[in-house]
Amino acid sequence: MRFFALMLDVAAELTERGVIVLMPFRVVPAAEQDGEIKARLDQLHLRKIALSDRVVVVTDSSLYTGPSTQAEIAYAFDNGKPVSWALRETAGGVR
Repeated sequence: MRFFALMLDVAAELTERGVIVLMPFRVVPAAEQDGEIKARLDQLHLRKIALSDRVVVVTDSSLYTGPSTQAEIAYAFDNGKPVSWALRETAGGVR
């Protein structure tokens, strides 16, 4: 959730275009990354991906994706979901 603010910006833009957006909303503190809540939220997000038509990965010019995002990208590919990237430093258009 390193790019949560950017994710909200992308979600707002896509929603304005009439796209239904399913995204994670609960930021899990670093101390709880190995806990039950994080595991449940990871599973919930995979279910959201299963319901979706496509996945948009939000990142910045570093192209950083953490372990959860990498697992979600793999899940999307394994389930035939197109994956695209929205590269952002600040507010701007979805690519």
